Amino acid sequence: MADPTRLQWLVAGAYYVLDYYPTLLGLIGLCSLWRPASDKRLLPGLNLLTAAAGLLNLLGWSYELFVAWYSQVEFEQYAFVNRATGPYWWAYWSLLLPRIGSQCFWWPRPRRSWRWSFGYAVAWVLLPVLERSVIILSGWHRDYLPSSWGMFSPDGALRWLFGALALSLLLWLRPWHTRQR
Repeated sequence: MADPTRLQWLVAGAYYVLDYYPTLLGLIGLCSLWRPASDKRLLPGLNLLTAAAGLLNLLGWSYELFVAWYSQVEFEQYAFVNRATGPYWWAYWSLLLPRIGSQCFWWPRPRRSWRWSFGYAVAWVLLPVLERSVIILSGWHRDYLPSSWGMFSPDGALRWLFGALALSLLLWLRPWHTRQR
């Protein structure tokens, strides 16, 4: 049976990422064009919030690892070990790196830097895509039957789907670059 607290962490994390970081990106853009009087206090305050939220996120990840270890369920333990050391280890550690990197905002120099904040916010906006792909790929490459274990490679239908999505994105962006003046 699934642990109900995992759903709470997932919903809280998704809410935080989808609301806070796009707002932070927009705020950084506005403040780069128009310097408000509260500029010197605004960014450090937001970055302290980022550091605190990153610490809570690390706490959630360590809680999941502790539950997997303490439950003594061999399959649950294997799933976590496989994510960290298996063929898709790079994606797992790429997820952990920004959460650890947010702790740099406890120091004053990165906390006051607009560039550091912008790069970090862009990474966090892209992070949910990587997180969902880790969940999906780790489930697909180690299926229920050991005979079907192997590296995931997309079939033709999935390639067509991604191609259609990429084409529609490019067609959506096209009017922005071809305006008549």
